[in-house]
Amino acid sequence: MKPNQMLWALLLLSGVAQAVKADYFTNTSSLTTPRWYHTATILANGKVLVIGGRDTNGVYLSSTELYDPTAGSWTNTGALNIGRGFHAATLLPSGMVLVAGGAGDSGYLSSAELFNPATGTWTNTGALNTARWEHTATLLLDGKVLVAGGYNNISNILSSAELYDPATGIWARTASLTTARDYHTATLLTNGYVLVAAGSGDNGVTTSAELFNPGTGTWTATGSLRNARYQHTATLLTNGKVLVAGNDIVNGKITELYDPTSGTWTNTGVLNTARYSPTATLLPNGKVLVAGSDVFGFQQSLSSAELYDPIVGTWTYTSAMNTGRAYHSAILLNNGKVLIAGGFNYPNIISGAELYYSTNGTVLPSITIQPQPLTVTNGYPASFAVTAFGFPSLAYQWFFNGANLPGATNTMLTIQNAFPANAGAYTVVVTNNYGSVTSNPAMLTVLPLSIFSPTLLTSGQFRFNFDTATGVNYTVQYSTNLTQWFPWVTLGGIGGPLSLIDPNTAGSQQRFYRIVLSSQ
Repeated sequence: MKPNQMLWALLLLSGVAQAVKADYFTNTSSLTTPRWYHTATILANGKVLVIGGRDTNGVYLSSTELYDPTAGSWTNTGALNIGRGFHAATLLPSGMVLVAGGAGDSGYLSSAELFNPATGTWTNTGALNTARWEHTATLLLDGKVLVAGGYNNISNILSSAELYDPATGIWARTASLTTARDYHTATLLTNGYVLVAAGSGDNGVTTSAELFNPGTGTWTATGSLRNARYQHTATLLTNGKVLVAGNDIVNGKITELYDPTSGTWTNTGVLNTARYSPTATLLPNGKVLVAGSDVFGFQQSLSSAELYDPIVGTWTYTSAMNTGRAYHSAILLNNGKVLIAGGFNYPNIISGAELYYSTNGTVLPSITIQPQPLTVTNGYPASFAVTAFGFPSLAYQWFFNGANLPGATNTMLTIQNAFPANAGAYTVVVTNNYGSVTSNPAMLTVLPLSIFSPTLLTSGQFRFNFDTATGVNYTVQYSTNLTQWFPWVTLGGIGGPLSLIDPNTAGSQQRFYRIVLSSQ
């Protein structure tokens, strides 16, 4: 073979090797600001919102930025009203992002803010009842957000929990955890319960775990982990079990599985490298990617990454990141790639970002969390959500009583004002290039408007209350014979109960009332 022919053969072989490489990291454009202890949230439009964190000078950042997977670029968007890190960020059914608590330059925060993707702006919403950082925030199936535990400089490690209602923008206290904890994890299970696991408690790092029941608003203990850990990861697998990895205080390598059916934990495969504060991402093929780590006492961050295979229960190394990092963010994009951004690599705070590619075959769509039935009052909003799994990226189409709903093509379906005509069965079809799956029907029940708390006052006047929805008008009518009805007053809804006193009832023998929706 001639020298130039040998060169071309080597190049071809090199090209073939590159083409069949299954898993690898490649750099993408850098964040506009180096940051760590930030959050990353994928929006309904597929872009990623990175929020806050700390910069190279230890300042808590108010800046936020958006990653566009199509262009592979970052752009700054609206700034937070308060710079913060160690906070929690939650994508709401409305498509807005709720940021709650954290730490700022002035101390621990109780404030919360909402990001509107349509305008790129932040507005304040109701404040938490308790300032906290290193807490968890979990979107429940009814659209509310559960915040639990954390730490502040007044109460130290917290057991308190509270619920955010997007309809009112108000936080309400709910039952406290059975064990105060921070640096724990919270995972929404397929049955709608929330599993809170391990963390740091008043007596040190704990093995305890507990379940939140949204129906009763109560916590109950479940099986304890086999290994105490904190700042670990928890991943809901496609089989409904929860994989916990990292920060095992014995050697940092032991990983465990929680079975919601039995409420027990079992050890599973051992990590090849001890990891503290890594990230964990469920891939479209059902495997879990764990990447990076802080290395205690060695002023070092790891670039290595591993894959967990739930079928065989083992961990294997995959390609390493281009940059060692810890306290970074990792999020699965709609195209099946994983975006890794920012973090810490001693002594530097990182602005770099990279993408993880996995070409280990296609995965047919499957639904991991089904849409849940809803009951709402006439005129109130109703939201359905589905969580699905598959690769390549998934498409969604919602149906009402079997009929296609035009434009309803996201993981969430929101009816701003649900009326009796909206009552019925809602399903969603999830599709990729290789197949589709249809969800179970979720029934929407719309309750009629009703009058409650009727009271006859000593003056002879009549007082009553009725529920209202924001943006909906109501006409109160009266009758003396249940045959002829007359308008009394038309009112705009306030998102809560309205109380009325009829000044004319004192001179009436009998008087009846009804409430109808008004277009005025």
